[in-house]
Amino acid sequence: MNCSVNLVPMIRLHQRRRIRRRNAWLGTWATAVVLLAIGWGSQQVAFQAQARLSKQVGALQSQRAEVRRRMTLAASRHAALLNRLQTIAEAHRPQPWPRRLLTLTQIAPPGVFLSALRLTVPKLDPGLEKSRGLLPAREAGDKPAPAARTDRGSSEPNAPAEPNASSIRLQGHALDYGALSQFLGGLQNLPGWHHVELVRATQTPYGDGLMIAFELDCRVLEDGP
Repeated sequence: MNCSVNLVPMIRLHQRRRIRRRNAWLGTWATAVVLLAIGWGSQQVAFQAQARLSKQVGALQSQRAEVRRRMTLAASRHAALLNRLQTIAEAHRPQPWPRRLLTLTQIAPPGVFLSALRLTVPKLDPGLEKSRGLLPAREAGDKPAPAARTDRGSSEPNAPAEPNASSIRLQGHALDYGALSQFLGGLQNLPGWHHVELVRATQTPYGDGLMIAFELDCRVLEDGP
């Protein structure tokens, strides 16, 4: 038979229990405080990172707006420069009229003399029109001679001009109707001259004899030779 006697007083045992319980509570509270501190620190770090990222996003948005503004400005400048280049290219396109005038003098037979020329080129821009030369007024009492009209571009009189066609009025004198017909045939065979019409052909005194005063209405393609 064994007997055991607890020599530690009961009050001592209760104190030990209270100490262990207090240490457990203190450990729990300390852990909770540490966790709270860690969470608060993490939250502050997250807030700072969010603020920094927000600033970076704002700066990037500002840069994007500036880039868009510059792109819009560059596009407008590009369009303006393109329009200027087109205008300059249109203004510096080849001018065929010196060669055409030389061709007119070359195809005119010896019995035909040109005295006046009026040229109206197609309009490059609204309101822009160039006219060269003057036509003398038609003399009173002039009667058109029975000369045939040559029209390659239309079967109707006064055929409408094409948008890129120049209008030419030629005035001159011919020794006879044969020379005038030869001149009309030469104009008809010229490339780009798609409408040639005899407007007036009358006999007028010239020196000691008579000559035929004529007037022609022509349409010439601007881009033709």
